[in-house]
Amino acid sequence: MILDHIQEPRLGQHQGKVYQMKFSGDGQLLASAGKDGIVRLWDVNTGQVQELKGHKGLVWQMQFSQDDQLLASAGVDGIVRLWDVNTGQVQALKGHQGWVKQVEFSRDGQLLATAGVDGMVRLWDVNTGQVQELKGHQGWVDQVEWSRDGQLLASAGEDGMVRLWDLKTRQVQELKGHRGWVKQVEFSQDGQLLASAGEDRIVRLWVLNTGQVQEFKGHEGLVWQLEFSQDGQLLASAGDYGMVRLWDVNTGQVQALQEHQGKVSQVAFSRDGQLLASAGDYGIVRLWDVNTGQIQELKGHQGKVSQVAFSPDGQLLASAGDDRTVRLWDLRGREIAQFQGNPMVFNPDGTQLATIDGDTIKLWRVDTLDGLLARGCAWLSSYFRNSSVNPELKAFCDCLLEE
Repeated sequence: MILDHIQEPRLGQHQGKVYQMKFSGDGQLLASAGKDGIVRLWDVNTGQVQELKGHKGLVWQMQFSQDDQLLASAGVDGIVRLWDVNTGQVQALKGHQGWVKQVEFSRDGQLLATAGVDGMVRLWDVNTGQVQELKGHQGWVDQVEWSRDGQLLASAGEDGMVRLWDLKTRQVQELKGHRGWVKQVEFSQDGQLLASAGEDRIVRLWVLNTGQVQEFKGHEGLVWQLEFSQDGQLLASAGDYGMVRLWDVNTGQVQALQEHQGKVSQVAFSRDGQLLASAGDYGIVRLWDVNTGQIQELKGHQGKVSQVAFSPDGQLLASAGDDRTVRLWDLRGREIAQFQGNPMVFNPDGTQLATIDGDTIKLWRVDTLDGLLARGCAWLSSYFRNSSVNPELKAFCDCLLEE
């Protein structure tokens, strides 16, 4: 795959910085929001836009429901808004006091979990608007995460407590052990494990059916991110002082991967779990082979790299940095395209990539490598006819254009 950026495609602009973009599950809509308080809903095929107005102040979080019929948005005004994407009608879900930091739909789309600076987790029935208040946290809550089956909801934040809410029994487990802010909670794909980490530098792995916990030690600073491999056998953790750790969840054995300089902002597994990408403060993206430990250093960014993401088909790695560039790499570590923007997001089938360039949303077509080569060969066809070129190259293009 490679980016087709012969023309610079723009969807449109906000009035002020854009903080969030989300594609719908079918990839037909792109939602964007930011400082101007307006949620914009773009049709990616026509460029038409709905402006969903009502928030006062910055909009920080958005999520589509699983069926793409609803869009939840929230921010500094403390009101969660639930938009019908077809009609633009809205429910205003009131109750939070202050900034809402997270919105998260359940897998069946019937419930919406929200949390924020008031220390309250709220669970909304999207059909009736009824709300259940899940109390217990002291201080900010900025992490809520559903299990894959939608039966469990994990929450965490400033008080160092991880709470696990069982929606069938209405019971809550308090998973104690952390000291200081818990920065991330993450369920394994099968829902049997929950990982948590934060300020105390310890990664904890909770076995949910037994209550047992493993403590993974080795980080020297705050742990910012956790990521399970698709098969749930490996857990990657990353944080301050350039550390990336790869844990075997069964044995607790760890690989200390060659360190970045400064904070590691993000790690991401490839879909097959064979590669792990990491993004650091000083312009370097690292691509690790988890079986051999071999590493590729992908250089080009100037300054902090804040984001890495594999394309949905796993053939491409994208990175975004504070130099306001997004760079695309093949899995051999070669840079194959770059363009302005930060952050970025692939659409669900990987055929488009959206970027934020200040107050502007840009939408780029991502094509197969064969498709790009075919267009390149067609463009060069007259050159081939009138010039002396490598016969192997000409034969390659002739074959490609015949397919």
